[in-house]
Amino acid sequence: MRHFRILDGDGHRPIAPDSIDPFVRPENLQSTADRFIEAARHHLDAVLDTRGVAAADFAQLGRHVPQASIFAFCSLRYVRTETAEVPAMSSADKAPEDAEALRLADSLIEKPLTWSRACPAPSDTPVLSFVQFRAFVRAVTQYRSMVLLLRSGQWEDALILVRSLYELALNLSEISSAADPEPTAKTFVAFGKFQQLRLEQKRLEDELRDEKLGADSSAQEITECEQKTASIASVLERRFAQFRTANGKWRGSWSGVSVETLAQRLAKQTGAQRGQNDYLVFRLGSLFTHNTPGALFLALPHDCETADWNQFSADLDKAGREGGLHFLHEASVCFVDIVGMAGSFIAGYEREWFDEFALPLLKKF
Repeated sequence: MRHFRILDGDGHRPIAPDSIDPFVRPENLQSTADRFIEAARHHLDAVLDTRGVAAADFAQLGRHVPQASIFAFCSLRYVRTETAEVPAMSSADKAPEDAEALRLADSLIEKPLTWSRACPAPSDTPVLSFVQFRAFVRAVTQYRSMVLLLRSGQWEDALILVRSLYELALNLSEISSAADPEPTAKTFVAFGKFQQLRLEQKRLEDELRDEKLGADSSAQEITECEQKTASIASVLERRFAQFRTANGKWRGSWSGVSVETLAQRLAKQTGAQRGQNDYLVFRLGSLFTHNTPGALFLALPHDCETADWNQFSADLDKAGREGGLHFLHEASVCFVDIVGMAGSFIAGYEREWFDEFALPLLKKF
């Protein structure tokens, strides 16, 4: 079950319980993910395990009381569709809509792009400021790239960037909602250094193995490689022991939990009912990020192992056309969220941009 989360932000106006769906109305609307799935429902049933589940069950309106939060926007709008289904648009009808949505995306990124070319604003929490501003710059780059991909019809690669923006927003949410965000930001940075050292450790281990197996390797080269490997192992144990699990293994994430758990945690913090979250966007995007069979054969009928290539390509393109703009909307929401969270660390940031421009603009997608 998805979750309609309401987030109020540090310095941004809270959203009243009676107006938790400012960007969409229940009539004739579905969630972003639902629209995409609807476009290729019979192809996605097996992949996403949605067989036998009514569309309305994937479009719950999670009405709840907002909890204290540092966030600054409404995330995925999950609403129940109770009226007649809206007829699908033809390609000709959708063309103006596509162009307008991409124009809106260009407008949305215009000021953040300018802000991203400066330096972080002075702050009493320097590590948090650095993390937030770096994430903001990354979000600007990814959102801009996603728009370019959609404009050129590369919706599969654009969906990968939507997933990435979603995960970035979740990580920033976890940092910013901590009781003391500065130490949490330090943990986040430390895990980055830990990941880099682990990667170097793996490279040296591979090099050492190759040296030992090589016909022309020397004892000196093997010794030097062993010393470097031991040195990195020592640094890891000395500086990054906090990332060891109870059973002695290295953690796989900076927070110690999965992305799905972060999504569930955020949903709970913002007043969702048990089982509600918006993790499906990440899950769907992950299929394409990892080039899974579920992504490669999205448009392949369940009862077929192959298909006429021209028909298969046409069905895949149709799925992209139907879903692309809805995921542009989701990416835009994540982008606005990230800008809002990083706002106090952005030199020249204008709160009016968020309240009077970005939020109203999201209604138009």
